Amino acid sequence: MRGGLQAALWLALAALATVHFRDDRVGRTRAEAFAREWGFDVRKPAYLEQVQLEPSADLASGAMAEAAVADEIGRVRWSELDAREREAWMEALARRDEMLGAAHALALSAVAANPGFPFHAYRAGQLAYLSDRRRGAESLKRDRARWLQPLRLTTRRAPGFDAGWSFLAGAMVEAWPLLTDDERVEGRRVIRRAFLDPAMARQAFGAVAAELGTDGASALVPDLPGPLAAVGRQVAETGDVTAAAAIRWRWEAAERRAREADLARLELRARMGDADGLRAGCRAFVSAHSPLEMDGPAGRRQAARLLELWPPDTAGSWRNDGRAALLRYVLDGRHESMSGEAVARAAASLTGVPDPERARLALLAGDRYGWEGVLRESKTLGSLEWTSFLTELARAELAGGRHQAAREALERIAPSARGECEALLVRREIAEAEGDEAEAAQADQRLAELRMPGPGVAPSSSLTSLSLCVDPRADSGQVLRLELVAPAPALIGWEVNGGRRGSVVVSGSALLDVPFDGLQGRVVVSVTSLAGPRPVLISASRKAATEAPVTSASVTEIAGTERSNSTRP
Repeated sequence: MRGGLQAALWLALAALATVHFRDDRVGRTRAEAFAREWGFDVRKPAYLEQVQLEPSADLASGAMAEAAVADEIGRVRWSELDAREREAWMEALARRDEMLGAAHALALSAVAANPGFPFHAYRAGQLAYLSDRRRGAESLKRDRARWLQPLRLTTRRAPGFDAGWSFLAGAMVEAWPLLTDDERVEGRRVIRRAFLDPAMARQAFGAVAAELGTDGASALVPDLPGPLAAVGRQVAETGDVTAAAAIRWRWEAAERRAREADLARLELRARMGDADGLRAGCRAFVSAHSPLEMDGPAGRRQAARLLELWPPDTAGSWRNDGRAALLRYVLDGRHESMSGEAVARAAASLTGVPDPERARLALLAGDRYGWEGVLRESKTLGSLEWTSFLTELARAELAGGRHQAAREALERIAPSARGECEALLVRREIAEAEGDEAEAAQADQRLAELRMPGPGVAPSSSLTSLSLCVDPRADSGQVLRLELVAPAPALIGWEVNGGRRGSVVVSGSALLDVPFDGLQGRVVVSVTSLAGPRPVLISASRKAATEAPVTSASVTEIAGTERSNSTRP
């Protein structure tokens, strides 16, 4: 009896397998016939090969449904086609409506065979929408359940599938005038989710703004750096300065939060001893958060901590490695709170580092043997490119009480650079340390000449960058006051030594104050136009930080890239 039941069971399973195999062959045959009917075997043979390799008939049908979607929304480079391919394309284009209908039927058969697989519903919804769109607005409105229902199903069953949200959002925006009030409420929710993808935000923001207005569309952009940055560029190009400024300031706040959160995650990985995760996270941090984009005390502390956390890594290039970007940022006068051990570890992993930078990094790391070795091997010592290292070396020797070594370092500077700002600052320090009042006074007088009468500019100058000598003693409590004139509202940003310090809207005559505190030596201050017309720089002068502006708009920098205050009477 028991043996008979087992035999019956095996026979039933064999029958089911036979039926499944037959159905699978029928499904595959249908997908292959579709491919040949519409010329995919000539135009896109890779899809036909995929059909033959898929493990089940429903996936084979799904592959051809995907090919049909790509046909409708993709592009063809006719110059790259041969005569046979062009003929196949012309035939397919002539019967495109019919092909989309057949592809939709194929997608529905895949849904019926495997209803739990959300990507079959996704293709069915795409094809229904593309087919109805070709027939016009009335068809889109009357038959919208054909595409809305499967696309909604996709987002419910695969909520992490960004493409599903993006296509549904794009379809709803295109059909916005045809939707009911309830569907528009849903549409806003769908768009907000789709905008989590920066590429979608960049691509679709203009269409959404055309339906909802710029403010309405902006309200749907999540407070995340990626989407806000993508939308900010789109809005800036429209010339809507008010909207561009609002997006910019939202981005700055989101970027600060993201940096703090990402750094906290790196700290956690470090405590857990996850070296591989920490290494990957450090690379991702630099890729996502350029240190130059948000310069200031907070950004510098983050850069220093990131270098400390970065575990030993494979060799990288000075030109494009993330550690090199941090080190270049540090070398440009931002090495406070920097760990010498972290600098040495990062520098040792980089190739192609120029000799002056190698020596500066070794000096910053406290590696005397290292920088002395670079000096012995270098054939360019004494050229202008070594000025920064030699002034830093002189200051380091002076700090160690080695006055003669400090003077020797200064004497190795190229003659044409010995009268430069940084060299004079160090020369004055050495003279004062040795009690040489005459030399100190001479250096002080030369520094005053470099500073005065100030970084003047010609009226109506189009100059956007100023190079000036900052004496931390004479310039203490001072600001660089830039007088700008904007013919219409403009969003501008300002930078110090390439690091963005903040952004503000100016209109008419305006003043921008850049503090000198924390700066010394040769400093470059730049003003960049982020949206609207480029303001004209009228004048630049040193002023006491307490001296109130007198023009119609005043801008004062707040360190750490926080938005500055602008007041108008």
